[in-house]
Amino acid sequence: MPARDARRLGAILSLGFLSILLLACGISYGEDESGTELFKRLTIEGERRPFANLTLVLEYEQPYPTLIDVQCDLLEVESEATPRPSVTPTATLPEGVTPTPPPIPKPRPTPRHRLATLVGEGLPENPEGGPVDEATPISGSIRKEFRSPEFAGRYSVWCYTPADENNGIVRQFTISRANS
Repeated sequence: MPARDARRLGAILSLGFLSILLLACGISYGEDESGTELFKRLTIEGERRPFANLTLVLEYEQPYPTLIDVQCDLLEVESEATPRPSVTPTATLPEGVTPTPPPIPKPRPTPRHRLATLVGEGLPENPEGGPVDEATPISGSIRKEFRSPEFAGRYSVWCYTPADENNGIVRQFTISRANS
């Protein structure tokens, strides 16, 4: 009997370790950015307040012998302009009792929450290009000025190749309230 219990325990521990390992392989869209084979770094420069001038800087290394289309979108993650529903008064509650409002999750940053397309251009082809590990990439950067959103909140810039949206890089940033 003890041998069977030891095997069962070993199987459970192995399954738990495998589950943790698989979770660690996910994609994160937070502040911790990691580059791709094409995009190396994405930064947002400037004072982060409503209506301020900001600059997107996208650094890349282009190894391919063809023009690569790139698009960068400004997405809303969480804005103070998002209205919160108010409690609807009802006649069925006893006096002095207030219902608890249901939690309403904030929208996730998806292309449906796109505020603006900041960049829509092509990276020049690499005349010496070829497979990623064999070609010497052409390094460069795209700088694009844009005006920050009018409302305080969390936003992100997502730069990607429209031919393969999984080949992208994201940078989140926060717009603070304007000083009165």
